[in-house]
Amino acid sequence: MVFDLGCRKCDVAVIAFDKGALRVKAISGSSQFGEIDIDIKLADFCATEFLQQKASDIKENIKEITRLRKACEQAKILLSSQNEAKIEVQGFWETVYLI
Repeated sequence: MVFDLGCRKCDVAVIAFDKGALRVKAISGSSQFGEIDIDIKLADFCATEFLQQKASDIKENIKEITRLRKACEQAKILLSSQNEAKIEVQGFWETVYLI
């Protein structure tokens, strides 16, 4: 599978490798879902984890949720070239590792 996430678009292709040749089996996409949506969903997940760990809801704090979204975006970028990434926000409560 090959994923291509654009700012507001996601395309997926299923490709078969057979006898030295690549063959596209299926292609699909959505113009309603893109990488910004992933940042938002990941930040929402992390904020929920933070609420469970620290009993503090940051979802209404625009400054903190923006910082968290930026950290999620950076982790997503790192995951393009490595297997794992930490989401860390300095000065966020007491530097908390959320996932």
